[in-house]
Amino acid sequence: MARGAAITAVATRDIAVAEYAPRAIKQVVTGSGSAEKSQVQTMVRALLELRAELQADAADGLAIAVCHAHSRIGRLSLSERTVGQGR
Repeated sequence: MARGAAITAVATRDIAVAEYAPRAIKQVVTGSGSAEKSQVQTMVRALLELRAELQADAADGLAIAVCHAHSRIGRLSLSERTVGQGR
């Protein structure tokens, strides 16, 4: 339901939307697309240098944010290389 509400809200504005498959998120965060939830929680805590334990839903949300940031950095790097090569 939240996904539908977000898409509806975005449709009325010029806002970019990104979606990631659970397997892709796990791959970015842990290095394995078949990682367990506990592994995702542990890696999110390590990557973000958090001391407190994370609830599963909080870890999931932060894992999505890490995945999005990672994919954005990859796109920027690719565009910088392409521009640098005169394309």
